Amino acid sequence: EDDYSSREASLLRNQLTMATVTGPVSDRQRLKIAQKVLLQGQGEWLRELQKHYRVVLRPVADGMEAPSSPDRETDHSPEIAKAIERLTARGVRTNLRAALKESLQSQWGQAPAAVLILTDGNSSIDPQDRLTAGWRELGRHRPPVFAVGIGSTTAGRNVEVTEVVPPGLAFVGDSFVVRARLEGTGVAGETVVVQLVDQRTGQLLDSHEAELSALVEDPGRAGAEVTFRHVAETSGPMTLEVRCLPVPGEEQLLDNVLQSRLWVRSAQLRVLLVESVPRWEFRHLKSALERDPSVQLNTVLLESDPEFVREDRTALPFPPRTSEEWQQYDVIVWGGVSLDQLHVPREALDEFVAEFGGGLLLLPDRSRSLVEDFAELSPVQLDSAADRHSAEQNPVRIRATLDGRAAACLQFATAGIDAPLTQLPMLDSPPGDVLLRAGAVTLLEADRERGKPVPLLVEQRYGAGLVMVQRFDSTWKWRPLAQGQVYRQYWSQLMRYLGQRKLDTQRPPYELQVNRPQFGPGMPVHLRLRASHTIGQGRLLVRGPDLMERSVDLTPHDLVVTLEELRPGNYTALLPRDLSAETPPVNWTVLEGDPERTYRAMNLGDLKQIAKLSGGRFYRPWETAALPGHLPTGSSLQLQRQVMVSLWNRWELLVLLTVLLCVDWYYRR
Repeated sequence: EDDYSSREASLLRNQLTMATVTGPVSDRQRLKIAQKVLLQGQGEWLRELQKHYRVVLRPVADGMEAPSSPDRETDHSPEIAKAIERLTARGVRTNLRAALKESLQSQWGQAPAAVLILTDGNSSIDPQDRLTAGWRELGRHRPPVFAVGIGSTTAGRNVEVTEVVPPGLAFVGDSFVVRARLEGTGVAGETVVVQLVDQRTGQLLDSHEAELSALVEDPGRAGAEVTFRHVAETSGPMTLEVRCLPVPGEEQLLDNVLQSRLWVRSAQLRVLLVESVPRWEFRHLKSALERDPSVQLNTVLLESDPEFVREDRTALPFPPRTSEEWQQYDVIVWGGVSLDQLHVPREALDEFVAEFGGGLLLLPDRSRSLVEDFAELSPVQLDSAADRHSAEQNPVRIRATLDGRAAACLQFATAGIDAPLTQLPMLDSPPGDVLLRAGAVTLLEADRERGKPVPLLVEQRYGAGLVMVQRFDSTWKWRPLAQGQVYRQYWSQLMRYLGQRKLDTQRPPYELQVNRPQFGPGMPVHLRLRASHTIGQGRLLVRGPDLMERSVDLTPHDLVVTLEELRPGNYTALLPRDLSAETPPVNWTVLEGDPERTYRAMNLGDLKQIAKLSGGRFYRPWETAALPGHLPTGSSLQLQRQVMVSLWNRWELLVLLTVLLCVDWYYRR
């Protein structure tokens, strides 16, 4: 009892997937194969393990659910064999990542010699919950893992629509783009048909064929991205469904559909263009916006002839004066003119952006930066020290940052060229150097020989609206590209991007969406609640076979609520009437059946990887006879040591104690 050696923890996956009869596994269930591995040789294999190790059996279902057997941890081979024989496939989901961590943490600090895992290597909910991920999170004391792969490497055929990204806003008569992501197993190299459908009318809006290619991060799966285009014909909310037609042999069809919401506006986007002189950028931009059917343009040109106001239908004699006049516009493009020249108070633009949610684009010329005029409204501020020593302006090549590549306003898929930003003519670098304000994001930049990149297009949220500054004024040089499509698309998307926040405030205060109309058992349900106004604490009600209520904080940002393990039946989600009686409820159905009826191939790559990383080995079931001889000895963990130390076996201590007692007695007297 002086020291204790904890030798091994054994983890057995107990899940419905392991009881599926499919393909090369023949008619033997995967769970039964795991049982035969542990009980092979009429139990001699298990007894050999117990001669040298303390064996702990831990079935896994729904994380670390304990089996019904009370003898789940025992040192007696007959009792362990009975517990193994009683195992049944009754779990709904499996998280191997959490199971590995929890099984080792439950050993109360004891260091196992090894972990023996019998599994197909698949987590049923999130594919990222792999064994390797759990092993890396264990810290320094990570035991070797000996993995026994159960199942076939041939996957069942399945295609899933994993993501749908529509634009936040579209206009009647305007073409909008919807992007979708597909992933599947057992379909690499095949072509599938993907459709965009109006969920309310069932109308087919667009259709494409997509070839599924093997994923770099997971070669066992294949993926593809599809881009749909459609012209909006009616205004109001529009529920879009992306449907992937089933491939031959596919059984799970519920994940072939994913839906999202799009808001279509009938009115035009109202834009005000303010400039001092009719420079080239003003002339080309004015012409492009005038030809955009979704834009209603007004212009204010400071240095213009009197005939310009009378002859040009977009011209205004002076800028808006009152708050109501400013509020009529969705976007303001402010060129190289100071506020004092037009007698416009900065507070008016502050209110337009912060209170009304408008979009403001600062478009300075090379002689005026506009930074000082707009102060906090500008996303950038001048770096005066660098500006005094500004070098000669040289041509630079524009490129998008990571945020710029993700921004909807800088997507050029319809422009007819693959990488438009790298093909654009070189621009003159803007004068001076600037510093970004807190919260500002650079979308476009240019490299220079020394120092940091030059910010060219910067955005910043300001109250309810958005402010952008474009520090170059030569986009008119882009017009020859793709017959002018790049130039027109850049400005059209930029205007919509700037005006979207104000238009969002004109939508219903709350919109509730569900990602699919039907779900299988075990599939998570994602509810998206979009709130355009902050009201505080609210309650989202979900009603079905079991009455449930969930409290959510209603904020101006999108909120996603995930519901899991719902019983079969019809469900409805709605907001309370005292909060929003106008918001329609959403409905969905959870069907009956096995949550993992579709066969999933053994994750051979992850099982071999964890064996290699941990210093263990990978086996197939027919190779496990020699496994006990490959297990390491392990290290002893000393729990306690008792050493008897005698205190009264020296005469010097007795004399010292007697003297101290005598001294104490003397002073007390």
